[in-house]
Amino acid sequence: MITTKKKHNPFTVASKLVKKSIAISFGRSANDFCAKSCRVYGACYATRIERMYTDLEKKMLNHYMHGPVWVLNKALAQLPNRFIPWARLSVDGALPAKSDMEPKRWKVYVRKLRELVAKCSARGAKWHIPVETMGKARTYRKELRGLGVVVRRSSQARTVKKLLSENDTRSWIAATEIHKGCVNNSEKARNVELAQSVATEARKHNISAVVCPAITSDSQCGKCTACSNESVQLVVYPFHP
Repeated sequence: MITTKKKHNPFTVASKLVKKSIAISFGRSANDFCAKSCRVYGACYATRIERMYTDLEKKMLNHYMHGPVWVLNKALAQLPNRFIPWARLSVDGALPAKSDMEPKRWKVYVRKLRELVAKCSARGAKWHIPVETMGKARTYRKELRGLGVVVRRSSQARTVKKLLSENDTRSWIAATEIHKGCVNNSEKARNVELAQSVATEARKHNISAVVCPAITSDSQCGKCTACSNESVQLVVYPFHP
């Protein structure tokens, strides 16, 4: 009896993504490429999901061990030849920093990443490309220049005043308390209320702001494309399960 090795699926599955979307992740959350300066390091929803679903954690570790170029090659080889409404990087984990690779490897990585972004965009995709540090934001904005995509920085501001003083395309997690446990319904409701008040305050300062509807309602990530819209300066995510 001849057996064949099962083809590795490089794409990340997320139930909140709109149908026919694709997502690529390069490593585990609160590990691997994630910056420890992130406000929700070890407490984000992706970390909790990886703890619950060990197969997902193993897959992300496999991606990290093989490296981003390997993941991108797999994704390019298996990219569906159809309309793609929404594409997202780093549902789990984070994008690597330039310092995470040798210079030659980084150049290959950037070339492959640009190829993937361009091919998905040609299939109709709008992109959500999040990064958690200003250094990564500057790097990826430079490396992806000319492709018509937005690199959205996750602001690490500890106060609303600091958040509103920033002026790039960014996001912010609204939380009455950041912790590693489960977020119950009443806590989520308080976080949603905080997010809405922050967005209202931002608009008073002439900052275009959106509260993520995939968290506040039954909507899906990709129906609202605010994260990919350069004219939306701030996207607020309520801290959620």
